[in-house]
Amino acid sequence: MNLVRNSILDAEELTAQTIKQEAAIQRTKQTGSFENAFRPLHDSFIDNEEEVVSALVSGVKNNLTVVSLPNVDAVVDILARLGQIARASELINFVVREAPSDFWLQEDPFHRALLSDRLKQVTTDRREAAEPKLDFEKDLIAAAQNFNREKLSQLAALSQEDYLKLFESKTGEEMRRVVLSALDFRRISNASSDMRQIVKNAESALRTLGKRSALNAFRVQKFGVILTEGDGAEENE
Repeated sequence: MNLVRNSILDAEELTAQTIKQEAAIQRTKQTGSFENAFRPLHDSFIDNEEEVVSALVSGVKNNLTVVSLPNVDAVVDILARLGQIARASELINFVVREAPSDFWLQEDPFHRALLSDRLKQVTTDRREAAEPKLDFEKDLIAAAQNFNREKLSQLAALSQEDYLKLFESKTGEEMRRVVLSALDFRRISNASSDMRQIVKNAESALRTLGKRSALNAFRVQKFGVILTEGDGAEENE
């Protein structure tokens, strides 16, 4: 249509769109190929177990780019129910070795529970490995500004001891920044449970620091934290 309107052929764009269309056609063919792998299983009552097993295994291996984790789990379950434990294990090994990272991260729209314990474990491990790592100081400061729910959850999971160590390790403006960032959620009237937990951990850490000396007690009071918990220690300044 751009060619019709402008009388100018964008060869690069045409090539790019052609490649996308070819890839879509190829995915459709592979999807059909995987579905056909179930035909020996469903289309007769003859004794053709080896044909069934070979077709299912090949169907996964040859079409891994369009096969989902629940698809693989279903094939593994069929193999196991047929007593083909070694073939099921070998297929899992292949998928673990060859499947791209996003294969393990995609959410199943039908929310089907995995049957294979090994696939469950591999999926858990891959998803945990893919989670962004927490940079305590940097993410604490950023979370006070952008309220990133994932980071808030990670920050809330840290202990009072973690906050204590962070506060102890900082001086000057860096110390004030991390302390105020952790306490900043006190101003949120409808703070989430994670926000409240971050404030609780931070105040507990400050309370520990304040009890170490009269000087620290004075310092802690600047942040609106009373040393005796339960006597207004968590009230806003």
